[in-house]
Amino acid sequence: MRADGRTADQMRPLKITPDYISTAEGSVLIELGKTRVICTASVDDGVPHFMKGSGKGWVTSEYGMLPRATEERTPREATKGRQSGRTLEIQRLIGRSLRAVTDQEAMGDRTVWVDCDVIEADGGTRTASITGAFVALALAFERLVAAGILKRSPLIDSVAATSVGIVDDRALLDLAYEEDSRAEVDMNVVMTGSGHFVEIQATAEGRAFTGSEMQDLLALAAAGIRPLSCTWHHRILENLGNIACSRVRLCRRFALNWKCRRGSMNCPPLRRTLRLLRKTRRERRCIIRGFGTGWCLRMTRGWWCRRLVARPGYTPQDMRGRKRRTRSASRNS
Repeated sequence: MRADGRTADQMRPLKITPDYISTAEGSVLIELGKTRVICTASVDDGVPHFMKGSGKGWVTSEYGMLPRATEERTPREATKGRQSGRTLEIQRLIGRSLRAVTDQEAMGDRTVWVDCDVIEADGGTRTASITGAFVALALAFERLVAAGILKRSPLIDSVAATSVGIVDDRALLDLAYEEDSRAEVDMNVVMTGSGHFVEIQATAEGRAFTGSEMQDLLALAAAGIRPLSCTWHHRILENLGNIACSRVRLCRRFALNWKCRRGSMNCPPLRRTLRLLRKTRRERRCIIRGFGTGWCLRMTRGWWCRRLVARPGYTPQDMRGRKRRTRSASRNS
């Protein structure tokens, strides 16, 4: 048993809170044990100068820590006048990980800035930032799709990360700071939901490691990342009910009550939810065009949400009757 009671192949408790920052297009608070990171995704028109004329968008990241995120206060990098090498390395790692699962051509001439701010650090801040940054990016893209700015989400896969290492000659998953500070071998692994590796960072802190030990660590990391993919599926789909349109807010609150045990996009509840979401987008288009203004059909049939009422007493039954009358009139003509 480890100091916090976990087994060698057990992750720390994970909690993802979407829309933690109301002003951002996409945001989450990710809590991995005592490590807590706020991730926000902001969308800007235009691309960096080296991307102009390519027809592609750009995804980049910035990373930082609060001075008292650690046991002892760390001076702000702004007072030094430059970022540390560690900060530059981590934010480039986050950007590479997000771009690996993004179809940049589908973004158009847009830049997405993903900011990861660590408010409490207990090991694994870079891996938690990658996992949270992806969820924030996915929520921002879904808002652009719901607003009609993008035709589809540019994401082609999911991405998550975790840390593994050898401590006291034992392979451990998801190292806390107490374990990371005395690890003989430290490794960070970034993987896609389809099981492909994006980046592997392995360092012999105390001793060199063999090829078989490296394979064992990679297998341990893959086993830990797999549940993370299931978690982000749930959190994104739960939050999609809150996303109606950035221009016309139809319904702000909605929660799914089902749980997916497969953790796959082939799971029937996920397929059913996505089908209903597409139906919701069709209803939104009708509302924007002026047909049935004030009503939106949400996830379940017959459940209507009255938010933007155009005329008092206008009901879903009236809207359905209006459609029938329109159809019969067109047939008679």
